[in-house]
Amino acid sequence: MKFINKVLSRIKISSIRLKESNFDLNIGINRKQIILKKIKPNLQEGLEIGPLCNPIVTKNEGNGRVWYVDLVSTEELKDKYRNDPNVFLKNIVNVDFILGKHSLSELLKSNFYDYVIASHVIEHVPDMISWINEIGEVLKDKGIFSLVIPDKRYSFDYLRELSSPGMIIEAFLRHQRQPRSREIFDHLASACVVDVISAWNGTIDKTSLIHYHNLQLAFDKAKDGFITEHYHDVHVNTFTPESFLNLLEIFVKLNLFDFDLVDFYDTIPNTLEFFVCLERIPRNSNRDKHILVQLDCINRARKRLNKQRS
Repeated sequence: MKFINKVLSRIKISSIRLKESNFDLNIGINRKQIILKKIKPNLQEGLEIGPLCNPIVTKNEGNGRVWYVDLVSTEELKDKYRNDPNVFLKNIVNVDFILGKHSLSELLKSNFYDYVIASHVIEHVPDMISWINEIGEVLKDKGIFSLVIPDKRYSFDYLRELSSPGMIIEAFLRHQRQPRSREIFDHLASACVVDVISAWNGTIDKTSLIHYHNLQLAFDKAKDGFITEHYHDVHVNTFTPESFLNLLEIFVKLNLFDFDLVDFYDTIPNTLEFFVCLERIPRNSNRDKHILVQLDCINRARKRLNKQRS
């Protein structure tokens, strides 16, 4: 699939204290340390997708060897967010690579990178299987793909159903390039104001939640998405840590996944995101044999997740 879809509006948490890592039980690692745990930005070359005004790795931190990728130019981003109080226009990064209709490998002229970072992006991607593997095309063997993913149970997706394996597979088979009417409607009709602490405490009354949009708007936008080719940027996918691991297991069993799961951080209490670190499988690997390694990584993450919550 020759496209990447990115998040244009994202929730940033400036500092999250990690109480326990699912893999190594380190104490006191902050958000940025989690994302960069397997990455050395001062020594490596990497890409960050959709950093907007808050990149994980700044140009200084990356010694000028981190490049920012977006669907549109810096000026277009500034125009889009001119009236958004949550976006500091002066901090919007200078976009190095504008995707347009190109794949990453086409755009980057077959260069390979040590790492790719995508924070609050994957939930917007219409075809996440193709998107993940497109990232794999531009990573070096054993290169790192670091993901930050919203947990729908504590976000404005609170009322949404989880993305099912069938939905993800269908999007892959259709080579889905943009959100469909169903996803546009579900996003706009369900998005509501959610207090993260209340969600964790289990004290939310679903019937009293305030919605961001009304049903008529959701219907009108869904209809527009059906009739026209206008792109509506919505949350196509919704996950929990468990559901994401289950999806990865299915992708592996279908031989649709070019990565090992090398680190996994559960959603930390009173926050709304979890962290996934993937490592590009060497291109000369015996894929049939390597599936066992992939499944073992996922099973270990799942067991530690369950143990931590027990």
